[in-house]
Amino acid sequence: MSEVKILTVCPQEFPGTTSVLKHYGVTGLTEHGDTVSPETVNDKDLVIFGGWHPIYYEALARARSSNVKTGLFWTSSVGQTDFSNGGVEVSYIHTIGDWVRSGILDYLFVATPSVKSMFDQFLDPEKVILLPYSFNWNEVQSHVNNKLQIGDNWVDLFCPADTRKNVLAQTHGAKLGGAHLHYSGMHPKYKWFADLLKVPYTDMGWMQKDRYYKVVQTMKLGMQVTYAETFDYVVAEHFALKRPCLISTVMGQWVEENLWEELMVYNMDDPIEIGNKVSDILALNKKGWKKLGDKCHKFMELESNKRNKTAEEVLKGVIEK
Repeated sequence: MSEVKILTVCPQEFPGTTSVLKHYGVTGLTEHGDTVSPETVNDKDLVIFGGWHPIYYEALARARSSNVKTGLFWTSSVGQTDFSNGGVEVSYIHTIGDWVRSGILDYLFVATPSVKSMFDQFLDPEKVILLPYSFNWNEVQSHVNNKLQIGDNWVDLFCPADTRKNVLAQTHGAKLGGAHLHYSGMHPKYKWFADLLKVPYTDMGWMQKDRYYKVVQTMKLGMQVTYAETFDYVVAEHFALKRPCLISTVMGQWVEENLWEELMVYNMDDPIEIGNKVSDILALNKKGWKKLGDKCHKFMELESNKRNKTAEEVLKGVIEK
């Protein structure tokens, strides 16, 4: 088989989806760009667009005119689609369905069995490809710094100000758990809520990757108790850096069960349950906290290897069709 060449595409204003697509570089099969031109597709076998953006109309035409196969990677879970502003993602589903059926898109890539099940109801299941998220383990490990000072009660909530991220309940839970909360450029309405509850917090603002990894390693705990998720890179990054991170049941499918007792919040709308989890972890002695971090680290190393191998096999299989 000739060398596989895949271009993944996403505009720069969608950093989350861009990050997802860049992780597939670990397979050695993809390179990433923010647009499509004749020069970028003339030696490619496949172009995969991330999410949805109006520039894809022209970009798809360029790829099709070069006889390059096209696909779109849908990153939202069913719940995330439901939370989208004004139901806009539901309208995208209609458009994407029409384009797959008409052959404008050769494939639709999805990350979870539940999302594949949704699209399988109205598309040819052979064209809906299950492609698990990859994770660049080595990149994260290159940022490990064992000399950083860790805050005794520092807890982070690094996420966009989306309704599905459940920021109010987690902010309240952080207060109940005795945490000094760290945001990442959080919307003023959430900081007003923190002020109202007298939550000690620091807003770190937007952080470049190097600083982000450094800051995470100064934390005792991360929080990602979200209402809707497919795969949370913040959780994966915390685990890879030996930092525990609270999760909700929507992530139970990919986080192994031996971490649920310490990290799983079953009622994500209950700040008291979140607060109890926070206080339990902050109360761990140094040995117990390190043991939990090591367990997270070991799981994520095995998980990333499994995901990356599967992603490579799936992408090769698509090219060989």
